Amino acid sequence: MSITTSKNETGVTCEHCGQPITDMETAHGTTTGYLCAECRKMYYCMCEDCGHLVEADTITVTQDGHHVCEECLEDNYYCCDSCNAYVPVDVMYEAHDSNGNSEYICECCRVDYYEECEDCGELYHRSDMNDTGNNTYRYVCNDCYSQNYDTCSDCGEVHHIDHLHWCEHDDCYYCDDCYSERAGIIQSYHSGHRDGLNFFGTGPRYFGIELEVEATRDDYDNNEIAQTFIDEVGERYWHVESDGSLDDGCEFISQPMSINFLEQEHKEDIVTALKKISDIGARSHDTPHCGLHFHVSRAALTGQDILNLVVLCNKFKDIIFKLSRRTENNFSRWSAAYDDLRLRDRDFTNYIKQHGTVSNRYMMVNLTNCHTVEFRFFHGTLNPNSFFAALNFIDYLINTAKEFDNESDIYELTDSAFLTGARAYSDELATYINERGL
Repeated sequence: MSITTSKNETGVTCEHCGQPITDMETAHGTTTGYLCAECRKMYYCMCEDCGHLVEADTITVTQDGHHVCEECLEDNYYCCDSCNAYVPVDVMYEAHDSNGNSEYICECCRVDYYEECEDCGELYHRSDMNDTGNNTYRYVCNDCYSQNYDTCSDCGEVHHIDHLHWCEHDDCYYCDDCYSERAGIIQSYHSGHRDGLNFFGTGPRYFGIELEVEATRDDYDNNEIAQTFIDEVGERYWHVESDGSLDDGCEFISQPMSINFLEQEHKEDIVTALKKISDIGARSHDTPHCGLHFHVSRAALTGQDILNLVVLCNKFKDIIFKLSRRTENNFSRWSAAYDDLRLRDRDFTNYIKQHGTVSNRYMMVNLTNCHTVEFRFFHGTLNPNSFFAALNFIDYLINTAKEFDNESDIYELTDSAFLTGARAYSDELATYINERGL
């Protein structure tokens, strides 16, 4: 609409209706003239964002009842793809439709109709998700459900593949609880030692070890491999659990032990156990699935220590990759490095120092456990020298982390100095480093 301003001899005319304005106290000024009170009331509205007076038919009412002009609407608001209401851009949430395409929704729709996938963390409409918690409302998206879940053939409940075990005898999946009834000495996943947690050696720096193995010979099964291992190391110190991520395998888990206890009092038993299970068909390094993980008690670490460990592992990730004996794909999948830029973000590093946690557990340094920090990067091994060299390297990392008062100083440490320190830690570790071509 074209707006003009005109004056006559007796006063000002309304730029909308053209009628004279006889009482200027009731007139409303605009950027181009004046409006009479009636036109202002009937045809114009004030934008609550910028404060400009604009024609009422160009005003949009947002979800929270604000009246905004076209320019402010375009700059500051977004239309919710679910309810079509306009909301401020800073309170929009990215979600995904059934085809995985991005859509943007408001807070109300997010609360009422959407759920966060328990696996990938992305938002999906509830109707496009699967309840994997057996009516406990644990939702996952279709992609994660198809890739990571199946049904236990015994109890009929849906479980994550990490908690399912393939039985070759009847070609069926069984959940941890149902499988443990068939497994004898092999306990269900994450069931813990039957005697509870007991500490051996002098703390506070304790190591908990997880060694994954798989059976590769038909004449020996996991139960016999597990029993052979426990007979040597003692069920007081170790127990065995099933692990659905393995191919006909199991996981040996130690009680928390100090480095001196492991090296001086328990080493001979571990060496014998590793050799014996290797002789009867167990494999760890020679499979694509097995890992050797070390947990270290948080009680031995400060917030700065934990941050330093993350920075150390990230800075020397190429060296650690060679020491890990993993393939590149397995290394990035099961023990990914942190983002280098985030580790230089003061807010992120302060959060680690203060809280010691990061949500993703499949990292080189896993910070999701309440009482331990886990190092996940080593491939499994039944070679005693490689086993204890890996243990020595973790202890060396902790010693090195404690030498720095500020994580920024770690970036000055060279590869050569880092490896020199590692070689000096023990002859076993020095030999291992040389064998890995470093």
